[in-house]
Amino acid sequence: YPGYIGFIAALSNCFCASCNRIRFTATGFLKTCLYHDTGVDLGSSIRGGANDAELRRRFLEAVANKPSGHTFSFTAKEKNIFFMNSVGG
Repeated sequence: YPGYIGFIAALSNCFCASCNRIRFTATGFLKTCLYHDTGVDLGSSIRGGANDAELRRRFLEAVANKPSGHTFSFTAKEKNIFFMNSVGG
């Protein structure tokens, strides 16, 4: 089964300044950073009957407010531990 494996090297090769990645979850939440809980719940807007112009406005606003960087650290405190499997994919 051919495929590719990629590695996210956020600690050894911080690429936040050029990151153009976003994720739309199965529940309709547009995550603008895998580490942060920032983003916008577009699913509720869609289910609520929002038109294309409103969805576009909310999408562009979320992307414009994308965090400038993560807070990953090799010395993370207990409260800052983050597990990638909590993001989904």
